[in-house]
Amino acid sequence: MKKKLIVFFLLLVLAVTLAVAFQSCSNDPVEDNGVENNTNASAEKTILYAVADFSENIYDDKDFLELIEPYRMFYKIDNVEYSLLDGEVEKMGVWAQFFSDFLDVVRRADHNAYNGMFFDGYYSSHRKIGEFTMQKVYDLHVEELKIMPELDAEEYAWVTEQNLTPKYFNVKYKIKDNNGSFRLGVESDEYKPQLFILAQNEKEDVKIIDIVEYAPVYS
Repeated sequence: MKKKLIVFFLLLVLAVTLAVAFQSCSNDPVEDNGVENNTNASAEKTILYAVADFSENIYDDKDFLELIEPYRMFYKIDNVEYSLLDGEVEKMGVWAQFFSDFLDVVRRADHNAYNGMFFDGYYSSHRKIGEFTMQKVYDLHVEELKIMPELDAEEYAWVTEQNLTPKYFNVKYKIKDNNGSFRLGVESDEYKPQLFILAQNEKEDVKIIDIVEYAPVYS
């Protein structure tokens, strides 16, 4: 079933879509490969993925090692962005620590740990991810959003049933030599922001409610 967009963003997205439609009179659909129409480009770009090598150790790539130094991640809250070294993430709290853990899990290609980062309710409408290669993820930027949109009552009924309080984050990162085994529709060394919806369970562990692909309509 096609993912339903969050109500808070729906009107904004519809407004932009209608404006583009009237200006360009284009009815071109979104391609199945995840490449969205770009009204600023004359044609859609074809993504060429690197060859997936499940035996590769990403830490043998000296160019990648240079990309991940010296900062672990960039964390923005209240319009202030902090450049965090490895030992500085914990002081930013549980949300920042979650994304640091996310970075580790994806880099080491631990698909079981990745699946475990989601609430069980997520899998009522999604499949678990299979094996993927070690990912050369770098330049991770996370922004805490001060928004409280309503989740779709039907799709996210389990969130209400578990009395979860969603928290929203704008997340972007780059993948060197992206081979598509973890994330499709993203060119190597390019950002494609996502909306992460997180919450803490009864044990105060942070888990993912959903990850939404979207084009940001705010700064």
